[in-house]
Amino acid sequence: MLALILVTGAVQAADVSQFRVLKGQYFVQTSMGAATAESVTNFVFQCVAEAQMSGVLTNLTFTTPSSQLVTAFPTGDSKFGFEQGFSSLSALNTAFPDGNYVLTFKTVNDGTKVATLPLSGGPTDPYPATPHLSNFTAAQAVDPASDFTLTWDPLGGTVNDFVFVTLRDSGTNEVFSTPSPGTPGSLDGTSTSLLIPARRLRPGQVYQVELFIARAYQPPNTTDYPGASGVAGYFKQLHVNLVTTGTQTGPAVGQFNLVFNFYGGTFNDTNSGASFPQPLGYYFALYNVQNDVNYPASVTFTGPGGSGLTNITSQVNGSSFGTSAFYSSPQVNFSPNNLPPGAVYSPTQPPGGVYTVNYKGTNQQFNLLDPLSASQQVLVVPSVVLTSSNTIQEIRWTYKNSSGMMVAPQPYMANIQLRVDGISGGPFFAFYLFHIKGQKAPNSTPPAHSAGLGRYQGGRKPPSGSSRAGVGNGHRVRFRSSIGA
Repeated sequence: MLALILVTGAVQAADVSQFRVLKGQYFVQTSMGAATAESVTNFVFQCVAEAQMSGVLTNLTFTTPSSQLVTAFPTGDSKFGFEQGFSSLSALNTAFPDGNYVLTFKTVNDGTKVATLPLSGGPTDPYPATPHLSNFTAAQAVDPASDFTLTWDPLGGTVNDFVFVTLRDSGTNEVFSTPSPGTPGSLDGTSTSLLIPARRLRPGQVYQVELFIARAYQPPNTTDYPGASGVAGYFKQLHVNLVTTGTQTGPAVGQFNLVFNFYGGTFNDTNSGASFPQPLGYYFALYNVQNDVNYPASVTFTGPGGSGLTNITSQVNGSSFGTSAFYSSPQVNFSPNNLPPGAVYSPTQPPGGVYTVNYKGTNQQFNLLDPLSASQQVLVVPSVVLTSSNTIQEIRWTYKNSSGMMVAPQPYMANIQLRVDGISGGPFFAFYLFHIKGQKAPNSTPPAHSAGLGRYQGGRKPPSGSSRAGVGNGHRVRFRSSIGA
């Protein structure tokens, strides 16, 4: 999967956000030696359009410089795309020569739009250099509890080239990536290394690194389709494995996380009434699986000693349009008092180690680092600003530790999520993702909503063995913080 390579300023909303025409080559590296062609058809042509949301882009076709009309197809994730591989560069250039590519978009709100992308490199070889990992050997024994710097040979590029690095797990789920080109912290053709922070990866896993470099010889087209941006260029992409130390559990179906929660509080008018000191209340195991059929009614969870999970049946499950399902264990409370129905008691917080989910009779194993749940706790404490008609105009928050002292965003926090539920507490009304530490910020404020706020439940950052954490489970306003792995 290719990275976004568009660099644009703020533009008005349109049904299509980005589109591109690319020629490229795929490579694989399996030793310190040179990278080799990934397959016999590693020369590829691509045409891709990305919609702002699912359903608003209904059709994409394009015409080649030789007047061939090609139809793209939905590829998921609100995209339409076309890709074809070739065994040689000459075969690629014959089928898809350099020149003007004319894309035609059919959309729900913008009608039919037409945009032209000139694909031409000028030089005899317009492609960037082939990427090569310079510390391949070290990347085969990475300690996930420590920082690791991934390095590659100089690409001979410039600041105008696009470089993007993605790490995926055995299920092709993205677990880490560099910022999008043109945003703070992004990489370019002069970059030769990337720091992977400690605790972003899990022990005993094989990850696939995608190192992508693209070169465009013309600026992005932002005029043919106002609100969208298109680019044409040439790329090379390297695939290479990165292996973490620890007990190897092998590829697993689905994703597994630990979700921690503090006990609930209330809103006092427009301010959170969370009380302090605030002990960590409980956690539960969460298992997600996608792209399967005949999802079972339940799964079982087993964790290492001290986790409180011993062949325990899931308590909650659900499915989204039949294409995915989730299962959660009963909540494991850290206090024996007033246990809710189905909850279990554990005097200790869950340790790192191998957690097992029995899904359809097969054990899926996930190796987690120590969650550090006793030492890394932050509550997101909200307040709201109301309009004269008592609807929410703005939501504000501060960070506090479990003793109630205000703290700055902590290094282990990667983002928080804000959710505003409907009055009945049913499906959420709004959901926003905020990246902290100087990363992506929201581009709009939460929409107006009834100010009849119910109880507030604070939360903490997730353990390092989790990609989600319950830092909020409010009846009206929810916060959730995450560090990723």
